[in-house]
Amino acid sequence: WNIASAGAVCLSLIAQAIRDHIVAPVLIYVEKNILAQDWRNREAALMAFGQILDGPKQDALMNPVEKALPLFIQSLNDAHLLVKDTAAWTIARICEFFAHLLPAQLLQMLC
Repeated sequence: WNIASAGAVCLSLIAQAIRDHIVAPVLIYVEKNILAQDWRNREAALMAFGQILDGPKQDALMNPVEKALPLFIQSLNDAHLLVKDTAAWTIARICEFFAHLLPAQLLQMLC
């Protein structure tokens, strides 16, 4: 257990509690950090996105998921192993909650 794990669990619980209200602040954070030079920022952005998927309504997240998924797939090729690992986890969470709603071309990118 560490600070990053505790923060991730906390964010997930907040997302479940306040639902759609978590989306905008987290998206601002993700957009600011997903391409950061520091791998820790990239990994944290991926983790934040993945943690809020179970809370808000699917329609509140559908557009951000569709826009972000190609970038998350690219993150599977990141130079840092933890970024790759968190990208894979976040993509798995997206598939868990949104696979039935995603356009076929996005799903094909995963093959």
